[in-house]
Parts: sequence; structure tokens; C-alpha cells
Amino acid sequence: MKHLFLLFTCLFIASCGTDTPQADVTFKVQLKSGVNNLSLNTATVNPAQNTYQSSLVELILSEIELEGSNGWQKVADFYYFNAQNPQAITAKIPAGHYTALRFRFGVANAKNSTVPNTLDFRNMEWPTQLGGGYHYMKWEGTFLKNNLTEAFAFHIGPATGTDFSVQKTLVSHKDYAANATTNLVLNFNLHELLQTPNAIDFSSLPATIMDNPTLQNQIKSNANDAFSL
Repeated sequence: MKHLFLLFTCLFIASCGTDTPQADVTFKVQLKSGVNNLSLNTATVNPAQNTYQSSLVELILSEIELEGSNGWQKVADFYYFNAQNPQAITAKIPAGHYTALRFRFGVANAKNSTVPNTLDFRNMEWPTQLGGGYHYMKWEGTFLKNNLTEAFAFHIGPATGTDFSVQKTLVSHKDYAANATTNLVLNFNLHELLQTPNAIDFSSLPATIMDNPTLQNQIKSNANDAFSL
């Protein structure tokens, strides 16, 4: 009986010793306007040579994951970002070396029903009459046109119900040490949304961007170059 007790104790200790050490990852977005960090309510010039100021930038990222030796590890299902009050999110992942970051800019239509029912996300809802779902981004402000100040509202989302969200995978070699916090910063360059392969000028934006699938598809193509680490 004594031998059985010792065997059980040894097996219990051994099994406890195989628990995977955990690391903390703090994930956040850094908005860029070209080579500079975006500063709200500050005049800058975009690729179309519009002098503009941003007053609001909100966005949703989803399906955020890191790839390690044991496959993809979830960081967050959804992440809401507001430039007026930028917040980071923290998640636990198995400690180790990771080689890639994967995420979606916006929300895939198939995931609409799983978006958190909080005020931040509810305020990002896409009008039902325009297809429903969620804004991927709201970017608002003013710009100069013929020396006059005009407003712009650059709203990206599922126009006519079509899924224009963008899934990205970026190389990210980073060690996440056990019982420690490692920061992961995703740069999002808003100017890239306005160029390559499609040049977009605030002064010629249609009044109905939210129900314009052609323009939304152009923005989707541009967004492929907008993210970096």
C-alpha cells in the first residue's frame, strides 16, 4: 500500500510538472499618418495632397492569433480601438517563441452574431438597410478644398452585405517569456488606405461611400499594405 501511495504521489507531481508555462502578451494598435504617428486634430497632408485633420478614428480587429511551435494561439476574438482613448488588450499564451501574427481587419460576416454586445461594438454597427454587420473603421475629420474646410467620413464596412474584411498574416519573430509581459504593437498606416493600387482623394469622395461596393473593394485592396510590425 505504501508503494502504491508513493507511486501515485510521483505520478501526481510529474503531471503537475508538465503544465505549460504561461506568458502575457499586451496587444495594441499604433495609428500612423505616413511615417509619423497620427495626432488627432493636427493638420497633416495625405498622399492625394489633401491637408486634413482627423477628429475620430475607431476600428475593429478580430480573430487575433499568434503562431508558435504548437500552432496558432488566440490573443482575442475581437478588439475595439478608439484613437480618442486608445486601449491595449492583454492575453495569456503558452510561453515560447512565436513567428507570426494573424488578424482580421473588420469582422467576417460569418462572425457578426458573436460580436460582444457592448456599447463600443454596438456603436460600430453597420446600418441594416445597407447590409448590416459592423463598421471595420470610422475615420472622420475635416480637409481643405479650394481653401474651404469640408468634412469627410471615411467609413469602411460590408457595403450591400458583401464581406470586405481583410485577413492579414505578418511575420513576427518574438519571444514571450514565462511569467512576464511582452508588448506587441501593430502599426496601422491610414495613408495606405488612400493609395496603391487605388488612389483615393478626399475631395472626390462620393457622398454615399457606405453603399458603394466598388469603392469599398478598392479600399480593401489598399488595406493589404496598411499594417506592419
